Amino acid sequence: MEMMAGQEQAPQVEARKTPLWEDVIDIFVSPAELFRRRAQDGWVKPWLVLSVVFVALAFVFLGPNHELSLATTREMFARAGKEIPAAAQGGGTTGQIISSIFQPVVLLIGILLGALFLWVAAAVAQGGPRFKQAMMIMAWASFPALLQKVLQGVLVLLKVNSGAELSPFRDASTGLLRFIDPASLPLPVLSALGLVDVFVFWEMILWIVALKAICHYSTGKATAVGFATWLLMLLPVMGMGLLGQMAMGG
Repeated sequence: MEMMAGQEQAPQVEARKTPLWEDVIDIFVSPAELFRRRAQDGWVKPWLVLSVVFVALAFVFLGPNHELSLATTREMFARAGKEIPAAAQGGGTTGQIISSIFQPVVLLIGILLGALFLWVAAAVAQGGPRFKQAMMIMAWASFPALLQKVLQGVLVLLKVNSGAELSPFRDASTGLLRFIDPASLPLPVLSALGLVDVFVFWEMILWIVALKAICHYSTGKATAVGFATWLLMLLPVMGMGLLGQMAMGG
């Protein structure tokens, strides 16, 4: 299937050599040109850049992330109607530091799953990218998440500094969850609503741009494949929410 998809693509223009910093700028200002230029390149370089910046941002916002983690723990135990263990009520940031270090692994898993869903959706539509290209698309399309991380960190920091109670779902959201009371919603639904987000849709637009630039899809076909990829992403996200709910006895 992968070979057939690759064979149906139009011949690619040889990529011109550009510095990495220009690629990073182009993903925000000229993504179509970037995807055309990097159509035959791999995903490792953008993943490495993302990994370094993700880890750096995790340490910059270590305090707010720790408070968000504590608020999430309190929310989970409250939903289960259980008493919060003393060990989970405070403590240092060691766990958050370990989590920050493993950001590249989490990022890689996300890119891999996203690429798989994009490749499957495009294979159904025919004429889609090869799996290596899908990995490249997902890696570069993840760059808006850097801006999301900065905005989330600032929003959580402001809420913590205000002295108000921190809501792990609403206060860290940059999408629909910010305007919804999460108290009555089950975790799988909350997890799904987390993908109704400005930055997630920004990434979806980049998938569409990439499919048009690399595979020469029409706007309608690229949009359909992008939306199908987003729908496929709901499955593992809701599954994680369901597992969390079951783990808390919900």
